[in-house]
Amino acid sequence: MKCRKRPVLAIIDQYCPRICDMIRSMRYLTFLAFVAFSFPSSGISAVAFTNFEPGMTWGTGGWIVSGSNTTSGWSIPASRFTSEVTGLLTSVQVAVAHQSGSTNGMSVRLYGSNGAGQIGLLIEQWLPTNLAPVESGGGLVTLNSKTTSMLTKGNHYWLALFPLSLGTESVWMWPKNEKLLPYAYSTNGGQMFNYIGDSLPGTFQVNAVPEPSSMLALGVGGMLLRRRSLKSRTS
Repeated sequence: MKCRKRPVLAIIDQYCPRICDMIRSMRYLTFLAFVAFSFPSSGISAVAFTNFEPGMTWGTGGWIVSGSNTTSGWSIPASRFTSEVTGLLTSVQVAVAHQSGSTNGMSVRLYGSNGAGQIGLLIEQWLPTNLAPVESGGGLVTLNSKTTSMLTKGNHYWLALFPLSLGTESVWMWPKNEKLLPYAYSTNGGQMFNYIGDSLPGTFQVNAVPEPSSMLALGVGGMLLRRRSLKSRTS
């Protein structure tokens, strides 16, 4: 594609198209930087973590989430993940199911990670209800963030699922893949967690709006892919 709007660029494009291509790239980056820093909360979410398969699918079976009146009857699973972006948390998506009990629901809690890599401070909590029955294979639940919590690329976080009431059993469905994550569980209502190393996690995804620098990096990556595509067409 020739630069036709300005005679100078047209001449440059004729004798040295690479220079003209660099000028176009500089214009693109300038525009991208303007958009990124002028509209840092554009609402365009990126995936901070996921172990869903394409099409947001998951496997069969899962971790039991239950509450009991007995001391050792609780079952609260938690999985640790590492954020792949820096940005504002927008939503968490989980594959879960209702198994038994009169209360159909659970408490989903996102925590930070302390210096030892264990569960730290609570970031946000959701209370989804009307979960799909376990007989149907469970369902996808999207939990929108109501805070302005910032996730940091490379930092660890924990997602834990609590029963909504005593005598209720839910299931955190396992993923189709067998990628392991640091795992912990509690049998006393979350007062203390037991850390057992890597294990099969529940299926979940965490989404965030990237900060301006992350958006700029994504844009540069898209520009490089476009240039590579154009070169392959002309070669």
